[in-house]
Amino acid sequence: MKILHDHHVPGMVLYENASEIPTFVAMEFINGPDLKVAIENHLINDWIDIVKVAFDLTKIIRSAHSLPERVLHRDIRPSNIMLKDYYSSRGEIQVVVLDFDLSWHRDSCERSVIHGSSGLGYLAPEQMQEIKGVTSRHTAVDAFGLGMTFYFMISGIDPIQENHMHTSWTQDVCKFSSEHNCSSWHSIPNRFARIIINSTADEQSRRWDVSQIEMELSRINDVLLDHSDCKYPELVAEEMVARSSYRERYDWNYEKSSAILNLTSGVCIEVCPDEVEKSINMYIKWQREDFHQRKKIHKWTQSAREKVLSIAKSHRWKLLNSEHNSDNLNINLSAPADFVAKSLDKNSNMINMVIKELTFN
Repeated sequence: MKILHDHHVPGMVLYENASEIPTFVAMEFINGPDLKVAIENHLINDWIDIVKVAFDLTKIIRSAHSLPERVLHRDIRPSNIMLKDYYSSRGEIQVVVLDFDLSWHRDSCERSVIHGSSGLGYLAPEQMQEIKGVTSRHTAVDAFGLGMTFYFMISGIDPIQENHMHTSWTQDVCKFSSEHNCSSWHSIPNRFARIIINSTADEQSRRWDVSQIEMELSRINDVLLDHSDCKYPELVAEEMVARSSYRERYDWNYEKSSAILNLTSGVCIEVCPDEVEKSINMYIKWQREDFHQRKKIHKWTQSAREKVLSIAKSHRWKLLNSEHNSDNLNINLSAPADFVAKSLDKNSNMINMVIKELTFN
């Protein structure tokens, strides 16, 4: 606590004094609820507040990690996070963090951070048991705590021990996140769910680090505050799909940062960003699964191709490539990301129109 106080780390409860005899630590008095109380009493409901709290909390934790002493919290959970002066300055949320557990010793499983069964789910696996080749003195421990705290923020449920190992974990996280509708930026629930899933990976090496969590929260915080001029092609690409009629069907490709629609008709539509060109690319693919009625299908696909190209032209998308034969249909389109961002509803409706033309009976 003294280290944090001396470095003036923002968002920390001020350390006033301490004594060994008698044993005490005096801290700043915080007038406001802790995050657990705030969520349980529905004081934080909309995405603007959820993301702000998550973003501010992550920045505070990363600031502690960046100190020369590399301070780890290792006990991040809602009851250790407070909203300073919440009642006196309604509408302004100021996040502060307390109860940094800095005590550790060699070969310790660090069970000293456990305060009742309700806190077990917030602890990383390496804090609960010794894992060969894995240390609990790693920033990934705090990444796990952040992810589980975010889970509580959208569900109102304390995670139980090894909750992240349940077969339904991904499905549950997505379900709770989707229950918080976001009318201004439809893909926010999916993006927030992915933060939780990736920061609570069981293997420490597979978890997002705190800087990655902070970067993602920073981007979605920006679009929530001003979605009229999104400067992130990746977010624009996903939002275009999320606003279509097929928003509940798309998958996310982490390697390409693309949204993919695989339809029962065999059509695959992939919308991905080009960060260099600052554009959005759309890849439309169809491959015939059987080899019957070759000529008849060719007529259908030829007509569909012409209609898709007409739709793209009317929406001012540029044709990059087009291949067509009896067995395959490939169309590659592109548009500037800022153009798509300014007409998201119109461009997402283009996806609906394209799919309609590529639905073969």
